[in-house]
Amino acid sequence: MNIFNKSIGVLLIVFIAFGILILIHSADAASKPVFKPSPNKTVNIKVKINFTPTNKFTVVATTQVPLSAEGYYNEGMKLFNQSLPIQAITQFERATSLNPDYAAAWLAKARAQSKIAQYQTSVDSYSQVNRIDPGNYDAWYEKAKLLERLNRYKDAYDAYNRALGLKPDNPDLKSTRDKAYVASVRGFSFGAEMGYIPYVEIPY
Repeated sequence: MNIFNKSIGVLLIVFIAFGILILIHSADAASKPVFKPSPNKTVNIKVKINFTPTNKFTVVATTQVPLSAEGYYNEGMKLFNQSLPIQAITQFERATSLNPDYAAAWLAKARAQSKIAQYQTSVDSYSQVNRIDPGNYDAWYEKAKLLERLNRYKDAYDAYNRALGLKPDNPDLKSTRDKAYVASVRGFSFGAEMGYIPYVEIPY
């Protein structure tokens, strides 16, 4: 009977905690905007009961609300910097689903995808940055390097060309672009990598 009474007491305290939580939110509603989650998001309420050796317990009630696009991006960057690219990609995807024109999130996602050898999807993410922010040098250059890795030399040449347009005084980039063009004409990159470029006219 004593155990039964304790169980009833625990349930009562849980209900009281929920009641207090509702009252707090109701009081805040008068001075703060009411949070309205979209249909594909949820608000989770967690209740944790901590028992002590003396059979005393406390009830902790917390709420979890969806992050903003920037919040998911920041979480993704934390994970990426901790060498957790797969988990980071999930956060970047949430950021871009909330804001499809979030160039920084697409760029970070592309880099994370490249880290785990998802080269084609990484190229697609870089293309999103190109669409949103065509003046982003890093996106064009890193995309070109990936395209070379995929043996897509003509596309790589085009991407290098766009990067060179943003930094025209970069001689190393110009040489890299020209080698990609040679590889696109020949269908392989051996001659380009060796710096051997005879009988191929480079378009400028």
